[in-house]
Amino acid sequence: MNSNASSDIQTIVTDVLNSRPYTHRQDVDMSVAAVITAQHDLRFLASTVGAVLAQRMLPGMIVIADCTGQIEQPMQMTFDVIHSSQDVLTEVPEAKTVRVILVGVKQAASFMDAVTRAMDQIGIDAGIRALWTLHDDSRPADDRCFETLLDAWRNTPTAALLGAKQLDWQAKNLHNVGLYAGHHDVVSLVVDGEPDQEQYDGRQDVLSVSLSGALVPLATLRAFEGADPWFGTFAESTDLCRRICLGGGRVVVVPQARIAHRRARFEGIRSKNGRPVEDEDGRIDPYLAVREANAKYAYTDMHRSWWPLLWLWSIIQSLGLAVLCLARKQPYHACCSWQCRGVRCCVCGVLGAPMRGCAGKARSRLNRYPRCLRIIGRSGNGSTVAVRCATRGMSCCSVLLRRTICVNGCCVDGDWPSARR
Repeated sequence: MNSNASSDIQTIVTDVLNSRPYTHRQDVDMSVAAVITAQHDLRFLASTVGAVLAQRMLPGMIVIADCTGQIEQPMQMTFDVIHSSQDVLTEVPEAKTVRVILVGVKQAASFMDAVTRAMDQIGIDAGIRALWTLHDDSRPADDRCFETLLDAWRNTPTAALLGAKQLDWQAKNLHNVGLYAGHHDVVSLVVDGEPDQEQYDGRQDVLSVSLSGALVPLATLRAFEGADPWFGTFAESTDLCRRICLGGGRVVVVPQARIAHRRARFEGIRSKNGRPVEDEDGRIDPYLAVREANAKYAYTDMHRSWWPLLWLWSIIQSLGLAVLCLARKQPYHACCSWQCRGVRCCVCGVLGAPMRGCAGKARSRLNRYPRCLRIIGRSGNGSTVAVRCATRGMSCCSVLLRRTICVNGCCVDGDWPSARR
């Protein structure tokens, strides 16, 4: 490692590597690279890196993407892993080398944008087939998380993206187990904070999963042009998963793979520029950022010809929501609700050419995938349908809520003949 470069991230990673226990139970999958993004708030980084290094199955490359600008040149450390099986040894086990690379990332617009910039700097080895993406505040909840994702990918070769169950930092209460399509929105059908009693572990095919702790094949990123940083961290995962589903791919949640996610920015203990918020009373309300992300997703879920009318309707809706928030003694939420009409205004082209261009590109990218899904079968109770992609020849099975089929971004109830094609 370059001794002339010094940073807090470098110190944390070095300490965790030095304290890593030596064991022969671990093995290495050289076809996957783990990417962990780090910001100024480093309170959770040591726990996340330590949990990754404690996995029974390790990725062949671990990349720490420094979004603070402290690292100017990529730095690398390595360690060897010698796996000993429980069977009788007939030959000396081969040592496998795991590379830990620290790389600086500047001006990343979102989580996946930071991941992409980091991998572009160091280059992707020819043997790498997938990325295991992690926030610095999202740690594997047990030592089999990565191994479980790999087993699911091996047993579900048609899966285009695999996500994990999202839990709180103590890994006891649920955040979500995949997301389903709503009315130009996504819903988790999980009460945030309810105890994890494995009540949702039967889920598999969903519309969207969190990219924190997800296993993302490189073939998926190439086929669907990766995540769109214009959506920001709060909505880029739902946009990417939406394009995958409309393109005939499968988004699969693996409930047995558990991620303890602190959600520092969402819960207001991290500022927008990635700095920690220590004061409990000074928590930053993410309401505006979440509303903006939802507005971007909703507008790009509809045809552009509807945008002017929807913007007019949003003025009335924002005014009503602002009054409701004031009645609930939430003046900040009321201001945010009224301010979000400006986002909708920019999206539909009344203001702001730059944002209009981003929204148009996002919608155009989405338009490449609709109208290619065809129903080829349905279960007796109507809860599951088989879908074939006419342009790609792929078929998948999607679990649908209340026999609702999402076609071209519109939710249509009832049997397939009556649905819009």
